[in-house]
Amino acid sequence: KNRMKYINLVNDPRVTLCISDPDNPLCYIEIRGTALLEDDLDRRFINAIAEKYLDLDEYPYDAIGDERVTVTVIPLQISARGISLSEDEVGKPIKTG
Repeated sequence: KNRMKYINLVNDPRVTLCISDPDNPLCYIEIRGTALLEDDLDRRFINAIAEKYLDLDEYPYDAIGDERVTVTVIPLQISARGISLSEDEVGKPIKTG
């Protein structure tokens, strides 16, 4: 909660994600929406990330007293160039840490 990203999202929850295709930078997906902030008190989300990417049960790099939140993006508008989206993919929340 001491990072600028968190402070900015508390003040203005509007977000945009733009992800380009690494093989073709002219193809991209842009997601505009609202951020929903939830405390990660049991550290479930960050520990799941540590397990997947670091092969560790617990995330080891937080300082004492660091508070984690999970950011869920509620999509309001999705644009894509050169990428097709199925109806199942549109409208699903996207979680980030």
